[in-house]
Amino acid sequence: MISLSKVEAQDWCRSRSIHLNDRGTPQPDFTDEQGFDFRIPIDTGGRIALSDILFRGLPSEQDTMIWITDWGIWPSGERMHVFDRFRFSYGLDKPLVDIPAFIHRASEREDALSFFTFPILFLYDCHVLSESGDTWIFISHDEVGWACVKSISRLESIKQYKAQQDGPPNDPPRGSFMGCPV
Repeated sequence: MISLSKVEAQDWCRSRSIHLNDRGTPQPDFTDEQGFDFRIPIDTGGRIALSDILFRGLPSEQDTMIWITDWGIWPSGERMHVFDRFRFSYGLDKPLVDIPAFIHRASEREDALSFFTFPILFLYDCHVLSESGDTWIFISHDEVGWACVKSISRLESIKQYKAQQDGPPNDPPRGSFMGCPV
């Protein structure tokens, strides 16, 4: 794993022709057909399952960049100390503001997924990009995200797997909380 400053992360993106927006964060080019929006589940188990589903869309033979672009929005819902200690276990002793991006080799997929677990649990803004720029995952502190994949077959596979995990849609119960019709 390699840690990067914001400027180094921007350079990494530019060197792979991944566009940046006016804030200097990733904004790759994808069509509407190449992506889908999703809500981040409320419960932690759902968030962990969603992480696994999203990572299925990343090409396994490519390096992956995880770039955390905002945090601390919901201080009551995060424990920065836990993430700091986790990063320290990888030898990273600089604060997140100094090294917000992490490149994981293809052989470090489980490490990359572990690094992504903190942003999805703590609702940090986070971009996950494949080395070729053909896959982009973004999660927001607003409890929404999107995944974009240039390979339509890989995208459909993710959507199908997610639908299986979500199960059939549930209609909200009718009436009051005691079951009385309203």
